[in-house]
Amino acid sequence: MTRYYRGAADIRAVIRVRAVEDPHSWVREVVLALLATTAGDDDATGEFFGTRAAHDPDPRIRAGALRWWAVHETEENGAAFLRDRAVTDPDALPRIAALQSLAYGWPADPATAPQLRERAEADEDEGVRTEATRSLAAAVALAPVAGQLP
Repeated sequence: MTRYYRGAADIRAVIRVRAVEDPHSWVREVVLALLATTAGDDDATGEFFGTRAAHDPDPRIRAGALRWWAVHETEENGAAFLRDRAVTDPDALPRIAALQSLAYGWPADPATAPQLRERAEADEDEGVRTEATRSLAAAVALAPVAGQLP
């Protein structure tokens, strides 16, 4: 679809509507993947993924949108958004995605290790605590070489 309409703002608008309003999570997931591959460098797409990461009703989609968003939003506001999602998301999967993204994307950030440690000790979900512990180990290992990583 986008092969023939690449760059057409109206088709992107239709796609974004499906990504928000379709009642089937699998459709929203496919549409987000389509946006990521065809309009990933567009600023509006980044904002859109941030919104889906916080507001999609399906935790799998929120987690996937968080991961995509973390790779494309490399500034400090990216880390702040992830820190917020790691605590406020009601489901474990997006919280895990946020913690992993912090560990690998912002390992040397002064707030990363303390938050990972806090989530490893205090999160209500055992799976999140386990992944926070693993993410903390990764962040501690990566922090000294963070400036050398691509």
